Amino acid sequence: MRSELAKAVKKDFSRRFLQQFHGFVPQEPTGALRGGLLYEWQHSPDLSCFVYLQISQKMYQDCFMVEIACSKGEFPIHLVAFDPNEVRDGSVRFRLPELYRDEWRQRSRRVPWWWIGPEITPKEITARAMARVDSGALPEKDEGLIPIDQALPLVEAQVQDAVDRIKRFGVPFFQRFAEAKM
Repeated sequence: MRSELAKAVKKDFSRRFLQQFHGFVPQEPTGALRGGLLYEWQHSPDLSCFVYLQISQKMYQDCFMVEIACSKGEFPIHLVAFDPNEVRDGSVRFRLPELYRDEWRQRSRRVPWWWIGPEITPKEITARAMARVDSGALPEKDEGLIPIDQALPLVEAQVQDAVDRIKRFGVPFFQRFAEAKM
């Protein structure tokens, strides 16, 4: 994601998330989590619940993802984010859209990200860049992306949708996970 958009997404997400979910505390993302935002809610002495905002590291993809995790201690970075039913050693980590798979599974096999502007695939970027090269022009850095000034107003709706889905799907998951642990 382009840096201007990443800053806007993180700022808006942090504000909205912390207004909505008072029990969560921002944590300092380390290692592979750097570049995103991490929040922790200590449900009980032996269960922490996490929400991680992952910003796409690809400059040609203006999108973000929300991950959900539960563990006995720290964010379970060692787990691959696949399935909400894949609990290992009392920990789970997965992408939030897995909780509403029925909404998107018919359209795509890929887990949907939140896009700022139209979704663009690496294949489309390559095709556009090659077309420019074939015409004698150099590929542009932001090939295929909408201009920043047009993208910034789109941030709010995408962030709000992510926060709404955390409330609708993520929080009930945390509650069910905690109940199953008791």
